[in-house]
Amino acid sequence: MKKSDSKDDYPTAAVRHFCDANLLASNGRKDNAMCHYAFAAECAIKALYMAYQADDPRKYGHTMKQIWNDINLYYNVLAIMDAESGEWLGRMKIPEKLFCRHPERRYYKDIDYTDEEIDDSKYFTEQLIRKIVIQTLDGKEL
Repeated sequence: MKKSDSKDDYPTAAVRHFCDANLLASNGRKDNAMCHYAFAAECAIKALYMAYQADDPRKYGHTMKQIWNDINLYYNVLAIMDAESGEWLGRMKIPEKLFCRHPERRYYKDIDYTDEEIDDSKYFTEQLIRKIVIQTLDGKEL
């Protein structure tokens, strides 16, 4: 599948979910915020994937482990040629709770997330969002 064949607008969805998550978190709705941070991170990861891979990221479904590994491999290779471009991802680790039971947990009863878990997920997701915004501003097709 070519990039243009996908009906999904992952960068826009990532930003939308991130804004929703921040709004929910600021109103004490940690469970709903965490769900939206996960969707925002998922969309951002899929947008980054589409930036270098021509096939459809929907093949991964909501399972983020394999797509994250594939993206890491790409950025590790990129670091050989351009250390600055490849380096940013190597320092990032997916917060343990971010994709835990994602997306099924949106139908569960409330889960008690700590402030630290929310903050870690927000920071991780924000870094991904920043990366796709920078790439978009730099004229890279996502």
